[in-house]
Amino acid sequence: MKDLSHDAFKDCPYEVDPCLTPSDNVNNDLERKIDRIHGDINGSGGFDCGNNDYFEGQFFGSVYDRHGYLTKLTSEDGCYCVGKWTNGLMEDIFDLTETGGWKSARYQCGLKHGLERKFQGTYPDAKVLQRVAFYCNDSISGTVWQFLAGGAILVGQVDRETELFSGRDVIYIYPDLFTAIIGRYDDGILVSGFMCNIQDVILNQETYMLEIMVENISNGTKVKMDLATSSIISKFPLVPDLWEAKMVEVCRSGIGEHAGQGLYLRKDVKSGQIVSLFNGIRCQSSRNDNGTIGQPNYDYRIRLNGEIDIDIPLNCVDLNQYCATLGHKANHSFTPNCKFSRLEHPRFGLIIAIRAIIDLKKGSEVLVNYGMQMAEAPVWYKSLWVKYLRETKCLSDDEIKDWCSRQYSMYGRSIDLPI
Repeated sequence: MKDLSHDAFKDCPYEVDPCLTPSDNVNNDLERKIDRIHGDINGSGGFDCGNNDYFEGQFFGSVYDRHGYLTKLTSEDGCYCVGKWTNGLMEDIFDLTETGGWKSARYQCGLKHGLERKFQGTYPDAKVLQRVAFYCNDSISGTVWQFLAGGAILVGQVDRETELFSGRDVIYIYPDLFTAIIGRYDDGILVSGFMCNIQDVILNQETYMLEIMVENISNGTKVKMDLATSSIISKFPLVPDLWEAKMVEVCRSGIGEHAGQGLYLRKDVKSGQIVSLFNGIRCQSSRNDNGTIGQPNYDYRIRLNGEIDIDIPLNCVDLNQYCATLGHKANHSFTPNCKFSRLEHPRFGLIIAIRAIIDLKKGSEVLVNYGMQMAEAPVWYKSLWVKYLRETKCLSDDEIKDWCSRQYSMYGRSIDLPI
């Protein structure tokens, strides 16, 4: 069994080119102007730079041979880096902070040379892995693994200049880690691909990077990037996502005679597993909408992020008009078994996904809490809320009225419930 711990990546199987000049001028000492040195040159100490950057750590006979923290007050790529410098050049494993996260990478003679791992979050939190790549002489090399929102993974070759996925046989792996799309990418965009399954994963014995083998490549409809706009939900509205088609189906809802259609599981799922996709037209977020845009607000509008909402136009509610994704068929419940999440998808881009919050059996109806603002909610939503407060919370009508009064006192918005 190979040792895949942090220390296992301190070596690189390829020779470093000593004639190359490192591209990282910020963290190497190529252009650093050291103004003031303090401490012991053969022990603990530090120095200040003319641009207000400063170092604290251990010296080994020279300011250019050291180990510790370099804090960069003027740098755009992050506030500090941690590691060892030899002759002023980065050497061995370095941790470097950057906007939104940090990375750990191997350097040799100032060149990025070996494995690099990027994480989301505050250093040294390593819970959310974003990317794993291998570098040779400051240039990205071989297969790259990028971990996407929702638990999906993108694996393949990238352009050495832009580091965006490009070329053939790039593999998008669904969150089930079995279903995949293999195809050609250009500057990070899926040009065309086919559904397939993961057959095996092989460890590259030199770089420790994992290589993917696929099987059962479909000869059916090609999958292409199909981003929704403010007016068009899909160029191929009747082409379903084949992974979602294995997970759920639409049948008559069992929660009430007025509920219409509902979404049902076609297999058992575990808590935390994504079960359905929810694509829609893009709208400016309702939180930023001052009423001057004039974009219609349909019944399925849901927040995607701070800037964008997605919605299902009335002419796309019927499955005969739109069935590329099925998440909009999930009914509301104040005692849900699923919740809204997000997923990065090669066809639809960043979309809403529906994730189970408990273990569910095949045939279970998928129920989510729509999370509407009660003051603005439609009558049916308010009626369900009253029913929930009465039957589940055992509140009297007077107690429900008191709840409405407290909401008004806290938020200044009147809530008229059908009591």
